[in-house]
Amino acid sequence: MLCMFLLRFMIPFGGVTAVRLSTTSQNTTSLIHNNNPAVAIMIVGRRLSPDEAEKSDSSKVDSNSPMNEILSGLTGEDQLFPMVNKKTIGVAKENQQDDIWGNMQTSLHSPLSKTYEVDTILCVDSYDIDGSAPLNVQAHAFPAKSQLERWHECLKRIVSDKYEWIIKVRPDYFYYKPIPDLSTFNNNYIYTRFRLAGGIQHLTSDHFSYDYCASRCNAGGIGYMNDDMLFVMPASVVSILNGTSLPKQHLQAPPSWVPLMWPEGEWSKLLLDAGILTMPLAAPGFPRHDRGCGHHGASAPCADVPVAKNCGDDAMEISDVHETLRDHH
Repeated sequence: MLCMFLLRFMIPFGGVTAVRLSTTSQNTTSLIHNNNPAVAIMIVGRRLSPDEAEKSDSSKVDSNSPMNEILSGLTGEDQLFPMVNKKTIGVAKENQQDDIWGNMQTSLHSPLSKTYEVDTILCVDSYDIDGSAPLNVQAHAFPAKSQLERWHECLKRIVSDKYEWIIKVRPDYFYYKPIPDLSTFNNNYIYTRFRLAGGIQHLTSDHFSYDYCASRCNAGGIGYMNDDMLFVMPASVVSILNGTSLPKQHLQAPPSWVPLMWPEGEWSKLLLDAGILTMPLAAPGFPRHDRGCGHHGASAPCADVPVAKNCGDDAMEISDVHETLRDHH
């Protein structure tokens, strides 16, 4: 389906009303903390083109919040469909919520701040500068050819050893539930939802970014394809992803692994090449800007009560699935 593909080119930015926010230079972000563990929330997106902005109705957004104005002008998609008519992006109007920043505060900042100092870093293509964003939001503006490249470049602007965890999110993601307690996470893994998965026990609709409420996993074989809308990474993997440290192990997908395709497959291969194993992330929600995939309507029926997934009679524990990736030769 068309919604599975990502076209890799930048859309012109001219003609969109710019919201001003405070930004740092392109030096790395380094904030001072009071000896408390810290988490960085990395919001990564691009500005909507004039045509996208016109068809993505922001009239319901709470304009009393400067951050709502900022976030409503951003998307996590590399490109939305060519806007032949309003039907092509009608779902963006359906998906628009009143309080984008408030939803992010309730689902991310508030639960995290019970245990961590929380910093918010916004990485976008371009924005004007003044002081309208909250003081705890720092912004970096730089060009990138894709979202994958943008969040990778964003990582380079963060002093990762200041943080225990770094959470990458889209600016247009709506959260059905608060993020899980990070104290239950193992810092030997990255945590993502799955675009495709099969042969894994104990998965629910909360762990998927597609085919949400279906009772069965959405891939044959064994394994997973990582989703990149949001993920939680331990700071220890940043140097590996940035190429300044070597992978700690060699991973290779066996022939029985689920197919790795589309941009999500590119992201999955990057993690495997870096020797980074994945644990499933329960973070139900949907992207407000939708390229025709119907994420909102598909995810809503199981938003409150997750559906347990049947991933096959031979489904394994995730630890056993990881073993199939290890190169024993």
